[in-house]
Amino acid sequence: MHLKWKTLLAMLNKPALTIAFIDSGVGGLTILDEVVKLLPYENFIYLADYCGFPYGQKNQKELLTRLETVAQFLMSHKIDILVIACNTASTTFLAHLRQQFGIPIVGVIPPIKLAAKLSKTKVIGILGTSTTVKTAYTQKLIDDFAQGCQVVSVGSPSLVEAAERKLQGLSIDLSAIAAQLEPFRQAKNLDTVALSCTHFPHLIEEFRQLGFNYINFVSPAEGVARQTALVAKAHRATHSQDKPSVMKAFCTKNISFTKERVAEITLFYEKRSMIVEWVSL
Repeated sequence: MHLKWKTLLAMLNKPALTIAFIDSGVGGLTILDEVVKLLPYENFIYLADYCGFPYGQKNQKELLTRLETVAQFLMSHKIDILVIACNTASTTFLAHLRQQFGIPIVGVIPPIKLAAKLSKTKVIGILGTSTTVKTAYTQKLIDDFAQGCQVVSVGSPSLVEAAERKLQGLSIDLSAIAAQLEPFRQAKNLDTVALSCTHFPHLIEEFRQLGFNYINFVSPAEGVARQTALVAKAHRATHSQDKPSVMKAFCTKNISFTKERVAEITLFYEKRSMIVEWVSL
C-alpha cells in the first residue's frame, strides 16, 4: 500500500483524544461547550469539584491541594489534555500544574485584552471572584493590555452560587445580583465587562434583565476553545471518524449536600447526555 494511504488510515484509526476539564461546579461547562463545537469527535471528562466549591474562596494552600488531588485523579484516567476551566485556579497555579504534570494543560485567563480592544469608551469592567480580581496575574493583564482604559474591578463570590442555582433550576435573587453589579452601573461610560469567572456567562440573561443591556459582557470561552483545539492538533492528529464523543461527568462528594441536591445535580448532567459518577476525593 502507498505510504500516503497508510498514513491516512493510521490517522483515521487513532482513538479519540480524551480532554478533561476541572472546575468547582458548573462554570467550566461554558468552556466545554465551546471546545465540543471545535472537536466534536473527541472524548470529554468534566470534573465538577463540589467538595472544593467554591475555588474562589479558598486560600492558596487549600486550592493547590484540591487542584493537585483532582488533577491526579484525572491522570489515572489516561487523559491527553487538561483544561483548568477556572479563572481563579488558572491565574494562581497554571504554571505550577504544567510543571507538575506531563501533559498539555490549557488555562483560562480573564479576557481583559479583548475587553480593552472592544471597548469604544475605554472604560471597562472586570467581574470575577474576589481572588481572581486581586491576583498579580490579573494586574499584569491590566498593565499589559488595558493601560489606556479606566478599569472597574468587582469581585463577587455570591454570583458563583447564583449560577449554580440557576443551572439546577432553583430560584435566584435578582436584587442580590443587581447589588453586586452596582459599581458597573455607577461607572460613567462603562461599556464592556470582562467576565473573569467561568460561572458568570451563565448569568448574562439575568444581567440583561437588570438593565445592563448597554454593556458588552465578554467571555473567554471561545478563545480557550481555539487554544485547546490548537493544542490538540499539536499533540497529535485529532480523531476524525464520524462517531459521537463520549461525555462523562465526575462529581466530587460534598458532605453538606442533601440527597435531593445530589439528585438535582445528577439529573442536570444527565440531561446534557453525560454519564455521571460521584467520587470521594
